[in-house]
Amino acid sequence: PPLSTENMLMDAFSEPSEPAMVVDEKDLPSVPDEIPDSPAGVQDITFDPAMAESARTLEEKLEQLSQERDAVVENKGIDDVPQSESQIAPSVGEAEAKAEASTSESQIAPPVGEAAVLQSESKIELSVGEAAVKVEAMALKKVGLDVIHLEQEIKEESLPDYLIPALMDAMKGKAPSPSLESFVNALPALAWALSKRASSVRGSETPPTCVSLSTSPVGLVNAILIALLEPESEVLVPNPGSPQLKAVAHLAGAKTVEYDASKVCASSLNQLISDKTRAVLVESPNRLTGVALDESTLAEIAEFLKERKVWLVSDESGSTSCSEHPSALRVTTANDNAIIVDDLSYPLGISGWGCAHAILPEKMARRVESVQAALFGSIPPMPQYTLLAALKADAQQGLIENKKKYLQDSRKMAQDILGQLPGVMLSEPQSGLHIAMDVSGLLLPADEVAQVLLEEVQVACLPGADFGSKGSNILRISLATEQGELRAALEKVGSCICQIAEDMSV
Repeated sequence: PPLSTENMLMDAFSEPSEPAMVVDEKDLPSVPDEIPDSPAGVQDITFDPAMAESARTLEEKLEQLSQERDAVVENKGIDDVPQSESQIAPSVGEAEAKAEASTSESQIAPPVGEAAVLQSESKIELSVGEAAVKVEAMALKKVGLDVIHLEQEIKEESLPDYLIPALMDAMKGKAPSPSLESFVNALPALAWALSKRASSVRGSETPPTCVSLSTSPVGLVNAILIALLEPESEVLVPNPGSPQLKAVAHLAGAKTVEYDASKVCASSLNQLISDKTRAVLVESPNRLTGVALDESTLAEIAEFLKERKVWLVSDESGSTSCSEHPSALRVTTANDNAIIVDDLSYPLGISGWGCAHAILPEKMARRVESVQAALFGSIPPMPQYTLLAALKADAQQGLIENKKKYLQDSRKMAQDILGQLPGVMLSEPQSGLHIAMDVSGLLLPADEVAQVLLEEVQVACLPGADFGSKGSNILRISLATEQGELRAALEKVGSCICQIAEDMSV
């Protein structure tokens, strides 16, 4: 049975009936005898007072949203959720929301981000955003309908048995703590293992002091942007791209400039870069479409940005690993102004025990860690030991390679089932966790198509409007799902799309 946190805590402080397996240090990646100390003189990070006030306002709003969300999550019931007008903030507009609220007394209206879920006796209106889709799926479950979730990027998995001994030792205090003197927030053995991995992909040495850790790739990208950006500076971001990028740049007092992610190259970036440009962020694979840049394009962009003295931030965490597809690691060195973000949690089977990492120049690594410590705190030892044990298992069992083949099979399955549907075009990613479905040929907005799929066949897909204007006609489908469940969901999607096409005379 899956190992619960409660049982782990109970077992950690009780005497084991059998001697626990212990990960011997000699089996871990080797650590150099002398590890360079962290560089001194890391500059303090200062924030504008207006930005601090904005952060406090944001914190108050998040607290309010959290309380309203808990009212639904804790099964207080539809009728028990407060129905004040101030709680209604649907993407369809405030005026329509008030009109809807005045005609229906049984609505759920908990805001989630910029979206909100509205429920009446006749329908559930789909609002944009992964969190909103999940809440609507919960509303369907309340009336006895189970939803297959293809909107979420990854699903948490049961902890593999081979990781339990290492975690037990960490919980009982037998395992050493991270060395604050050496790597600020990273276990030396883990930093060394990740640096060796990066060096093998890069083809040149990447010291362990060039590794920075975080509990999630999104939080790591946020910390990187805050560390890089200055008031009045600019950062180029992809469209479509991750929804939080504009908000993070705003908190840093900076401005985002969008580029077309499907046509990005050095010449297109050259038309957008100014003297204020501090960084260019690329997502490879893209967070919405799953499409990765080819190596020649990455090399061209990296060389161009190096000449312009602009930082390259390559978010490659949406794949099974940076070794699966063309990576910026292959076209940069440890001394370049380049930052590569990766996340091995899913391919190693430790989703939910997040331990994302970045490969970046040493001084910037320390600055990013300072930002993370201020905003999120340092990463705990347990996720680090989990990743370290998983890396060892990967060397013995080929976990990442197995997951790569698994996703290739899932990708082919999606192409076979959805590839010939009327009114639909599929992206053709060679890597990554997603596949994108362009539904513009159905003559309906993507969020309406998603609403029909959710209501008629109980399959949740993610509308792409939150990812930018280029994502407004796109539905994202996660491939990180058990293949039997994925096939059943895709077949339901296929039949429903055919019905929509017939109704619309496509």
